[in-house]
Amino acid sequence: KWLDKPHVKEWWNDGLSHDEIKEKYRKRIGDITVVPFIAYLENSPIGFIQYYHADKVGDGWWPDEIEGTVGIDQFIGEENYINRGYGREMICAFGQKLFENLAIKKIITDVDPANIRAIRCYEKAGLRMIGDVETPDGKAHLMVAYRNESIEPHAYLLEKPPLGNLLYKIIHSNFFIDMLDKNYLYFRRVDTYHDDKRDSDQPDNDKELSDKSKFENAPN
Repeated sequence: KWLDKPHVKEWWNDGLSHDEIKEKYRKRIGDITVVPFIAYLENSPIGFIQYYHADKVGDGWWPDEIEGTVGIDQFIGEENYINRGYGREMICAFGQKLFENLAIKKIITDVDPANIRAIRCYEKAGLRMIGDVETPDGKAHLMVAYRNESIEPHAYLLEKPPLGNLLYKIIHSNFFIDMLDKNYLYFRRVDTYHDDKRDSDQPDNDKELSDKSKFENAPN
């Protein structure tokens, strides 16, 4: 019934009959790639929300995403609850729940550029727009939330620079002054992030060795 309502169908239209809708979404119950939920306000169901592993959905979606990124889709099904802040609350609660899983580094959603209400809702829920993407459904705004907002948006900096280019390191001024005063080099090893280029920590196979190492006895 929700998928028949005009305020939902405007932006979420599967073009399916009721029986086809039941068949499509029933298959997702218990699935581990696309995981659906009904959102309740107290004892009343008011909306739908799902997450999916972006690197596993296929069908032309998110070919460049890697493990650790999940996409979300959602709508408020009951028209009496739209434009009242419940969409934001639903997304915030869902995002907090997702980030309890330490394997999830990034949440993404694609939104129709004309869906101004949804864009504002996502922004209020903490997602920010980072650009446009081409999806199997057409052009969309890509909106993102990161587990580690201070590091993970800059994952592209971990790419090896072209030969001959200088790589600059930006550090907090307190660390810089301390480095000069005490005559040491402040750095963090960023040589290989093959297990997860978005991980703000070191690769798992480096952690144990790094914990035992000091700069003076591991100059390489």
